[in-house]
Amino acid sequence: MTRLYREQDLALNGGKPSHAKPWQTGPFHHPDEVEALGKLLCGPALPMARGPAVMAYRQQLQEAYGMPYAVPVSSGSAAIHVALSAVGVRAGDEVIVSPLTDYGSIIGPGAVPPPGMGDHVDQGVRGQEHVLSVVVADHGFSF
Repeated sequence: MTRLYREQDLALNGGKPSHAKPWQTGPFHHPDEVEALGKLLCGPALPMARGPAVMAYRQQLQEAYGMPYAVPVSSGSAAIHVALSAVGVRAGDEVIVSPLTDYGSIIGPGAVPPPGMGDHVDQGVRGQEHVLSVVVADHGFSF
């Protein structure tokens, strides 16, 4: 398998970390975000899926990305559910995800991780790299 890195260059093996500064501390949201959200929450009943604010946001996304459709969602898991449905994944289909992804994100729509994929979560990406190469080979794909 072709690698994009050398094992000894990884931070966990003594290589240079890709992020050396401390993560940002302080307010999580920008004051403009807090103000906009406050107006929505203090207004009349909040129509979640098709209210004017959501519809305006959808329109902005469509224009920004030049796409005919946009589906704003509330979380990364919800985004994965929508994406899996959009590409036709059905119950029992195998879906490969990052070891950092909650498997509930794919199991919710009825998909399953390939056999052995969850066995290497404790080894992170390096453990799943082997499983991925086996799964890809078993399905007739190559790198």
